[in-house]
Amino acid sequence: MNRDRILLRKVGRYYLRYWGVVNLEDLLRLFRSGGSSNVDNSTLSYVREYLLFLATEEAVRSARRAKRERSTFKEFAVEYSQRNYGPVDVARTLITLPYGLKAYFNYREGYDAPEYSLLGYLLRRIYSLVKAKSNLVNPRSSLRAAREDSLSNPNLDFTRDFRKTFNSLSKLKDEFPKGKFRRPVYTDPGWLRTAFRAFSVTRKVEKVEVSTDLGDRTLLRFVLWKLYELYVFYLIVAYLQARGYKVLKSEGGGGRGRSYVAVKDGEEILMSFNVPLGNSRLKRVDSLEGLNEYRGRPDLALRGRKTFLFESKYSWRHSYITAGRFKVMAYALEYRPDLSILVYPGLKGGRTYDEEEEVTANLHREVERNGYLCFDYEGQEIYMVILDPGRDDSVNLGIIQEVLGPRLS
Repeated sequence: MNRDRILLRKVGRYYLRYWGVVNLEDLLRLFRSGGSSNVDNSTLSYVREYLLFLATEEAVRSARRAKRERSTFKEFAVEYSQRNYGPVDVARTLITLPYGLKAYFNYREGYDAPEYSLLGYLLRRIYSLVKAKSNLVNPRSSLRAAREDSLSNPNLDFTRDFRKTFNSLSKLKDEFPKGKFRRPVYTDPGWLRTAFRAFSVTRKVEKVEVSTDLGDRTLLRFVLWKLYELYVFYLIVAYLQARGYKVLKSEGGGGRGRSYVAVKDGEEILMSFNVPLGNSRLKRVDSLEGLNEYRGRPDLALRGRKTFLFESKYSWRHSYITAGRFKVMAYALEYRPDLSILVYPGLKGGRTYDEEEEVTANLHREVERNGYLCFDYEGQEIYMVILDPGRDDSVNLGIIQEVLGPRLS
């Protein structure tokens, strides 16, 4: 099995959740033309169940918004009075009752707009499809495989949220009248378009495939460098958990709506992703405004009593890893962390095009001996580290222990 497939097998099931895909609008942006599916059945089942979860959340969101924005339509209603209100003619006048009461038609506001009946139909269909297809994609076996994985992390597991959301849909669907299906039209309110989108996903979920390749098929495309960034994150989480830390979700500061905190004996380590840090030494970029835009964004930052910054490069090209070397140097200058770490899977042999790439090739040969190499700039340490998803995770965790262990003690 090649390295890309192994990477997909190890962390592909968590890709969407990790990258902050929390609604179908985010999801649809990931679909591209692709080649054949290249993930294992367990990962594919897990991904499909996550799509069902997103569709269920969208359906619940649509129903709640429809309740808040419930429009009213004027309808004919029968009213009784001794006085006449409105026009009186043959079409709208009924019999005269005892004591001079007159029965007549008048306009009243009501809640029977056809869009609500259609929404009721869609919510019931989504509910029944999700209930049926959660068995089709066999989520129980995929979740069991995830728990057996050495990199499993309950922080990105969505099963509890899925059950809670599904129960909400079970109740909400009965609050809307039953109706019949029609195709969406451009005048539909936003909440109805959302429900149509969720319905479409639930109908087609078993046809969704996942790939990292490009081709002529429509697939949910996972980007390899993002998968590698996720793999590094999971290795760090697994390492911290092995040292007795409890890793929890946190609120804000994490980038893409994500943040985690590792807690042990009152000590906290905040884990953030691709966001500028508050201790940036950058004070000015000529006369340009919006300084935050020009600050460095480490792929992963651990901030507690000490600060560790990670830059992940999933590439075997000398030029890319060379750029990564200088990027972590820039982080070291800007943030003065206790440790800056360039993480990459290794290099393939091949031609180098300048002296810097030749230096990278020579450095890589040294890194291969122990798995890492340290640069010391008068106490400011920068590491090059090989974390290869193609080898056993225990080897990679051992390297992390050698680099981080003495500094976390």
